[in-house]
Amino acid sequence: MENTNASVAAELIRLLYRQVPAVLAANLFNCSLMLAVLWHDAERSILLGWAGTVGTVTLARFALWLFSRHKLDDVGAPFWAQVYSMGSTLSGVLWGSTAYLFIRPEAPTTLILVSFVIGGMAAGAVTSLSAHLPAFYWYLLGSLLPLQIRLLILGDPVSLGMCGMAVVYMIGLIMTGQHFNAALSRALVLNEENKRLLASREEEVTARTADLLAANRDLEREIAERKRAEVCAEEARAEAEQANLAKSRFLAAASHDLRQPLQSMYLFAASLHHFLNDRKGTDALRRIERSLDILKAMLDSLFDLSRLDVNVTEPKLEVFPLRPMIEDLAVAYRRIAASKGIELTCGTLAEVTIRSDHNLLGRMVRNLVENALRY
Repeated sequence: MENTNASVAAELIRLLYRQVPAVLAANLFNCSLMLAVLWHDAERSILLGWAGTVGTVTLARFALWLFSRHKLDDVGAPFWAQVYSMGSTLSGVLWGSTAYLFIRPEAPTTLILVSFVIGGMAAGAVTSLSAHLPAFYWYLLGSLLPLQIRLLILGDPVSLGMCGMAVVYMIGLIMTGQHFNAALSRALVLNEENKRLLASREEEVTARTADLLAANRDLEREIAERKRAEVCAEEARAEAEQANLAKSRFLAAASHDLRQPLQSMYLFAASLHHFLNDRKGTDALRRIERSLDILKAMLDSLFDLSRLDVNVTEPKLEVFPLRPMIEDLAVAYRRIAASKGIELTCGTLAEVTIRSDHNLLGRMVRNLVENALRY
């Protein structure tokens, strides 16, 4: 027990006390057996006195066991170990005294009975008392040593042989009890280490669980925020689409009203040709007409796009040569290109004939040319 820590030593004492009911029951059973078998071969007053003493000691030990069950903590365990050792020693002495009280040389059966009972009780002490070696040692000495001395005193060959066997038997029981005690101690030490390891793992698992729960809460919050952001973005996108659609519907609906002033400007410009006779005025008027053409083309593009957005425009497909459209665009943008140091020419693909909507295709190509010149 000196090689174990305090908690393991205390657990050994608690294990010792858990054996008390079985130990005391074995004492009472063997006492009753001795009383029944020796009733006609022993002096009854001595037999009854011995049996009464065994019963009294057994009851006292049982009362101590009842009192100690709730007091066997780590601090009080050494005191209760000493109490148990004293009770175990007293019990061993009582059983050892049967070698002097009840063995009669003229009745070999008494020798056999006493030796058998003492040896059996000593064997049972290996499992019931070896948790606390002092209690185990004192019980063996109290029970087996008087039997050995009694056999030695008898002096006949059989008794001497039995004495030698009893000595060897006691040594074997002591060695077995020591091994049993060592095994119990190792098992309890391993149990304590497993408890500490389990507690450490539980703390680690608890900490990791807390971290995972916190991370899960953060993730849930992030998901909720993303969902709210997606909902807001979706609502904003829907509002923007509605606003854009409303704008397109407005432009599509207002295209006729906006074209009216432009048509009037065309008429006024055309009427001015009859009143201009000098070259400069004519050139200025032509520049105004070209500007009006560009403005009309821009408005037409804007209106057509708005009409496409609201699914109002239907393309008018026709077959036409591509070169006239390309040449008109080249004439319209050649001066702008030249101002940026860019030469604008028509390629050989302009000779092809295509099937498309003339106005829509012209505006698409015009937008491409404007973007190319701008960027």
